[in-house]
Amino acid sequence: MTEDAIKVVPDTEKQSSIDDDPDKEGVSGGASAAKTPVSLLQELYVRRGQTPKYDLVQIEGAVHEPTFKYRVTIGEFVATGCGQSKKKAKHSAAKAILEKLIGAQNSGKAGAGQPTIPDLATEIL
Repeated sequence: MTEDAIKVVPDTEKQSSIDDDPDKEGVSGGASAAKTPVSLLQELYVRRGQTPKYDLVQIEGAVHEPTFKYRVTIGEFVATGCGQSKKKAKHSAAKAILEKLIGAQNSGKAGAGQPTIPDLATEIL
């Protein structure tokens, strides 16, 4: 391999590429790493002995450009999300159900045993 083929990237450029990628969760470490909708939902409900249930319900589109659709269920709440990858579809579904849960909480229709959605969730959404 020649020296011309090797590209040296300064540390600051590497860090910015990690911070700019929304699919990277917690890569940079530290307490200020943003939580994803999936991790926030998991943390809120596992404390109460419930686990969000994710189901891959549909894959459509061309083989080289699929669209995935996930459904997430927690108690009586159900939401779906779509994305160009399974990860993005799952995050979309988690974000959709968090929005439903926040709406139910704000309108006073949240069921008994439903966790209070913290203000942190509004930053994610």
